[in-house]
Amino acid sequence: MRSKQPVAYWPPPNTRCLLASAQEWTDQWTGAVELDPHTHGVLAKIKLMISWAAIQVLFDVILLLGIAATWIRLSKPAKDDPRLSRGLQLLQSKIAVLEDLNDQTERKAHQIGQLLEAKARELQRFITEADEQIRKVEAAMGKSLEVAQIFQDRIPHEEIIDRKTTLKYIQAARLAHQGLEVDNIASQVDLSRAEIEFVAKVNRDQLQFSEEDLPDWAKMESPTMNAVNLVNPVNSEDNAKSDKPVSLSQLGDRFRNALRNPPVEKEKTEVESVGKVEIVEKVGTVEKIGTVEKVKVENEKAEETREHAGPVIRKVIFPRVESLETKIKNNLFDRNLG
Repeated sequence: MRSKQPVAYWPPPNTRCLLASAQEWTDQWTGAVELDPHTHGVLAKIKLMISWAAIQVLFDVILLLGIAATWIRLSKPAKDDPRLSRGLQLLQSKIAVLEDLNDQTERKAHQIGQLLEAKARELQRFITEADEQIRKVEAAMGKSLEVAQIFQDRIPHEEIIDRKTTLKYIQAARLAHQGLEVDNIASQVDLSRAEIEFVAKVNRDQLQFSEEDLPDWAKMESPTMNAVNLVNPVNSEDNAKSDKPVSLSQLGDRFRNALRNPPVEKEKTEVESVGKVEIVEKVGTVEKIGTVEKVKVENEKAEETREHAGPVIRKVIFPRVESLETKIKNNLFDRNLG
């Protein structure tokens, strides 16, 4: 026999209750059933809350979508901007050009520095050579000056007289330029009054010569005359006497006396020549040393001739010391005499 199956009802009782409740709420919500004021207020509040909840949900959804879009955009690799790339390439090319220019500048500066150092060394070498030449010239000038001062004692008689006269005129010109009267100048300088007046008139306002152009023997008081007086005071007195005017008869008497008693000049010439040779060997500035031997030979021949022919007057030849100092002094002396 078949067993009896229980009868099933659809929907279930609980479900039917829920459906009934839902139908009732729907009717109330839609206004199909009239509600009291209190229930109506509660429904209005529920509607408002539902509306704000829907707005909040919508805002949250939009915020989430924005956050997601931003995150996706940031997570993607950035695309290169062509303008930025082009600007970067230009900047890199300019940096390369500047680096190349800097390298070239450093090389040029190094080359210029090496060239300047070489020129500086060469200039230093030239300066050293110039200093050496200056020292040699100064040494030669000192030796020449020493020789010139030594040979001042052996100046020929005519040149001593000329220098002495020149010193007198120079001293008279200086005194006149200082403002001294003619009588005062005549008391200090051994010149005639007419010569002193002429020199004073010409040099009263301005000297007619330059002090710097005068030779050394003229700048001193009287170095040549002092040296001659110390070496041979007798000759100085004779020179002083010879400066005085003499008559023709006196000159004739002197000439005849010289013929009767000729001076022995051979020994004097040999002594002076030997002395000069010794000085030249010490200084090393003589160019014509053979002149001394020539003078000796000529003197010996003249002595032999004089023994057979009688008294002979011969001229003494002095060997010249050729140097820069003597040439300068001779030029200045000739200019002053001229």
